[in-house]
Amino acid sequence: MTIKVDPVAKSRQTRSDKWKQRPAVMRYRAYADELRLTVPVCYQFPANVELIYGISMPRSWSAKKKAEMDGQPHRQEPDTNNLTRRSRTSSAKRQLCLARARREAVEQWSETDYLTIRPL
Repeated sequence: MTIKVDPVAKSRQTRSDKWKQRPAVMRYRAYADELRLTVPVCYQFPANVELIYGISMPRSWSAKKKAEMDGQPHRQEPDTNNLTRRSRTSSAKRQLCLARARREAVEQWSETDYLTIRPL
């Protein structure tokens, strides 16, 4: 299953974020809402899953560099652990299914942002 969404790392939140609405928290909440709406409640995650995060390349890169980096590992912020934390907690029902699954997470450069969930 591939979801076209901009992967956002889970931000550190405080109580005041309920009313302050910091930009980082708002981006995170929008990402969480998108995952909640896209992944069906009845979707059964397999016992072992691979999460592949496609992160779009910067516009400032040349076409040559984009072609060279397409599909290569993404080694910058946000790290895979923070991205996976959001996917794991998308909602209570889905969280239970994915929390039990063994997860392998990979970040890679791509033309567009996406999240792919596939069985191992």
